[in-house]
Amino acid sequence: KLPKAQWCKSRLPLSLSVMLEKKMNEHEAILKKVGSALIVVGLIDIAFMVYCIANETIYSSSFNIFAVIVGILLYRGGLKTTKVVTFFSAFFLTGMGGVIFIFPLFTPPDLLLTQIKLNPLSSAGYFVFAIFLLLFLAWILKSLTSPVIHEAMAQKGINPKSFFSRPRTGIICGILLLAILGVTLPLLLKGETAEMAKTEAQKQVGEGYMLSVSTININSNFNGKTNVYAVVTAYNDKEIKQVEVQFEK
Repeated sequence: KLPKAQWCKSRLPLSLSVMLEKKMNEHEAILKKVGSALIVVGLIDIAFMVYCIANETIYSSSFNIFAVIVGILLYRGGLKTTKVVTFFSAFFLTGMGGVIFIFPLFTPPDLLLTQIKLNPLSSAGYFVFAIFLLLFLAWILKSLTSPVIHEAMAQKGINPKSFFSRPRTGIICGILLLAILGVTLPLLLKGETAEMAKTEAQKQVGEGYMLSVSTININSNFNGKTNVYAVVTAYNDKEIKQVEVQFEK
């Protein structure tokens, strides 16, 4: 006695049965391809992160472990996982793409030119990596929103047009993130506290450097004062330094 699903398939016309089998193989192939790519990129990112830690180099990423986990789930045919990956792919694609364009607005042009001049290979590497990442995210988004995947999700009772399944949701969240950064970054990096951080950094490096605040963290303490931690980039034509400063105001 045949199982119900196999019995139903055996009663279908041969051409229709082959067509259904082909569609099943298509969606599984897409999930395996995207899953494998995420696993590889995640493992490379983890290895690079370990390398940066070993060499005391600052590095932060939103991929690594997350990419490996969702990659494994997709490779195993997890259609529900496509909703999560679709959202974050659209979110990062919009957010990271926007940051590339707004980053020069908060970084002095002469600092960018100095970085390119002093470290041409690493600057080119970051640019190539950013382009690769955007194209990679766009490919994932296109693959997981294809009609074949949507049809497979619908057959499994998963709504392919739910809130988190729509790329539009991730895009809107990415735009909101850019709007928040566009408002808060100028206030943090170019305000009174930032100028105080530059003054503290100037005491450490001396004269002959231009200064730009790259990171600032403000915390209130119990005595009513504020503790400030900042990283200031000090640079001239010959070198670039990252200067850490802490002070109370």
